Amino acid sequence: MGGKPCYPRACSYYVPVSDENYERALFWNKGLSEPVWSPQRQVAIHTIKIDKLRMAYANAVDYEQVEVILAHFDRFQWMPISLDHEGYLLDGQHRLEVCRRKELLFVDAVMLCADHARIEHEAQERGAEEERRRKHKQEDLCGNWLTRAEWKELYGTTRGFAENQ
Repeated sequence: MGGKPCYPRACSYYVPVSDENYERALFWNKGLSEPVWSPQRQVAIHTIKIDKLRMAYANAVDYEQVEVILAHFDRFQWMPISLDHEGYLLDGQHRLEVCRRKELLFVDAVMLCADHARIEHEAQERGAEEERRRKHKQEDLCGNWLTRAEWKELYGTTRGFAENQ
């Protein structure tokens, strides 16, 4: 091989990502005891789900950018898209549109591991619950969460109680 990166064979329905570019995409796994991302070769494009709320950048597809990518397509620079453990697109909507325009059937991806996705989801839920609690209660100096009425009963006034912190 002589130090050249390994490129799986390209064909009319699939443009593979090089091993070197997979390594670049998987840099988040470096130094972790368990990987957060796993490589997924030849994911069927028709199985990829889209939910803008799950995307890292939920901006609309810029079709001019897609045209630029197509006009200057370089398979040696081709990077995998990012999917969550349920197959929802997280990042790579322009690359996915390029695949569709090239009439490819498969695309390479990196997939977020289910355990990590569950932990992320639980953290988001905890944050949302905390935010809901903050809208109706306030933390006192001892770390207790009190409603406005509880605050007044404890301190004899509502001074210091902020409704919308």
